[in-house]
Amino acid sequence: MSIVNEALNVSVKSIDTCNSEESAVFGSDIVSRDGVIIKYEKSLLIEQLNQDFSVYRRVIYLESEVDIGIPSFLQQRVDAICQISGDFNTPITIEITSYGGDAYAALAIVDLIESLPMKINMHGRGPVMSAAAIILVNATGIRSIGKRTKLMLHPVSASSVTGNTDAFLIEAKQIQTLDSTFLKMIADHSKKSLEFWKNKITKNVYMEPEEALGYGLIDEIR
Repeated sequence: MSIVNEALNVSVKSIDTCNSEESAVFGSDIVSRDGVIIKYEKSLLIEQLNQDFSVYRRVIYLESEVDIGIPSFLQQRVDAICQISGDFNTPITIEITSYGGDAYAALAIVDLIESLPMKINMHGRGPVMSAAAIILVNATGIRSIGKRTKLMLHPVSASSVTGNTDAFLIEAKQIQTLDSTFLKMIADHSKKSLEFWKNKITKNVYMEPEEALGYGLIDEIR
């Protein structure tokens, strides 16, 4: 069962008084859309929203390691916000706090963000590092971080490899490919060249908000 169906009571009835515009009444007992009133249980919905997203603020809270389950986590919550509010166009904000995680998961999340019909704003709090920083930098809307947030970028690190020399060579080639991909993504979403980032990101690079803003990695500090 989807997160929307869990939050909403399935009691639905048509009425003639609703107009055709998609609209939502927050803090009441109904959401109206296309001439249909959908009644929902407020307590269940509020409990759901208090966990990791807010329909009213159009915010998703991402406060975990970036792993391969995060793309579907985000997609489900984007769907919930749009379906409950009836608004599929207004930007959605992802508030992210994370030390990073899986490189392939980060690529999947960026692909998802770029495929969505609305702009995705990103706001970083606390540590926004490694894969999390890549995701924030590639937001399609406004990219912002708090004034005490730490942004960190670094070269792709190797996972454990077992096997013969060929296995190590294959892994090394894939790491180089991932590094090239991430460096281009950073360059394409900053004020600095690809060559600049190749020379700078040779180890862990920690940035203060003002430095990240100067490089064009973010748009605002707030």
